[in-house]
Amino acid sequence: MRPLLNKIRKTLNSHNMVSPGDKVLVALSGGSDSVALLALLRELSDELEIELFAAHLNHLARGEDSYRDAEFVKELCGNWNIKSYLAEKDVKKEQEKFKRSFQETARILRYQFLKDVLKEVEGDKIALGHTVDDQTETVLINFTRGAGLNGISGIPPVREGIIRPLIECRKKELLNYLEESSTEFCDDSTNASKIYLRNRVRADFIPYLEENYNPNIVNRLSEMSQLIRDDMDILDSLTQEYFDKLSFDKGIGGGVSLGLSQLNLIKPGLKRRVLLAAIKFIKGDLRSIESSHINRLDAFSRKNILGKTLQIPCLIEAFISEDSLILRKKREGNKIELVSTFRSIDVPGKTIINDLGIELNCRLVDRTSFDFNNKNEKEEFFDFEETGDKISCRLFEPGDRFVPLGMKGVKKVKSFFIDEKVPKNERNRIPILTNGKNDIIWIYGHRIGHNFRVREETRQIIAIRGRDLS
Repeated sequence: MRPLLNKIRKTLNSHNMVSPGDKVLVALSGGSDSVALLALLRELSDELEIELFAAHLNHLARGEDSYRDAEFVKELCGNWNIKSYLAEKDVKKEQEKFKRSFQETARILRYQFLKDVLKEVEGDKIALGHTVDDQTETVLINFTRGAGLNGISGIPPVREGIIRPLIECRKKELLNYLEESSTEFCDDSTNASKIYLRNRVRADFIPYLEENYNPNIVNRLSEMSQLIRDDMDILDSLTQEYFDKLSFDKGIGGGVSLGLSQLNLIKPGLKRRVLLAAIKFIKGDLRSIESSHINRLDAFSRKNILGKTLQIPCLIEAFISEDSLILRKKREGNKIELVSTFRSIDVPGKTIINDLGIELNCRLVDRTSFDFNNKNEKEEFFDFEETGDKISCRLFEPGDRFVPLGMKGVKKVKSFFIDEKVPKNERNRIPILTNGKNDIIWIYGHRIGHNFRVREETRQIIAIRGRDLS
């Protein structure tokens, strides 16, 4: 146990995670990682001169198991004389409000709960139980999605009052520690379900890489992510410098303006970062903002068409005025020319797209338990390994092409509309679903892409069901 304590001590010191007198709130799910985190910090609390608290949010998602975990947390903290704060939130009910997936809704509610408790105890830090294994999973997931440096930089050890003291520990080290100290914890049965991408990466992908490529891949990727974060610090400073130089009218009308001529002259990578900085300035974070949104904003700025407006997720709009690119919060009741409606789809989950008057429900099912006969009028089935979980909805764009189901050759979407006798005035209002590479998987209500069909070898299916809101 002593080597593990030394490792935690080194992580805490090297990243300046705590100071004497800090009140530290531990997010305690009841699982192995969070219990180990609380136990280790408890052993070090006198040495570090910190006071510990614990917080547990019951998501009401696993029936009796959810209540079992909450009761376990309460009893554990009582035995260790640590003040605990417990609450319940029905995440499934809250999904409608947030219009996000279950996992993302749960994350939002959990962080808000932790911040509320931290404020109540007048605390200083929130401690989370992420390990080096979690770090590697995150890096690999983001890599397979085609993320940039931000994505493959992984999970930061410290960010905005949140610390991760276990970020350099392997999960197996924590399990050994708990076993040696006879400390109990709760098992979460959902961690074994391969419906979720992270679980498949953990159970299949990482062991495959360890066995066939590098037995130390987990630590190597963690070290790589740290090197990238160090480089990101330099890039962030450069981005802020250019954002300050190119931006003006900050905060006026809930937005920011960028000098367009100068913006279009800087290097593409730096320009993308400045655009991200502008969006972050408006909405406070970059959640739900993807590389495809920045690509569209970049192309929109280069076209430089006065009076045109581009819709960006999270109620942000961009438009051109004289030599300026203006980004601002969408105003209630604004009548704007619709250049592009672009929306990420929650997978699994429900997504409402008010601009197009539709609701899309996505669910993941194993091939062995799937009933092809149970299909609604506006529902299609796809091979999830081909689509991935980065599915988006947009409108028709000139030059769009796809392979219609049943065909071998590529066909222009415009020609497809003509063949299907779709009226001209309706073509620009038909939702088009794409994957993370912007390949068309479904022209909603008409035809799916041949390459995304369910085949004999398909193992997991994604069913997407549409519903008109009117």
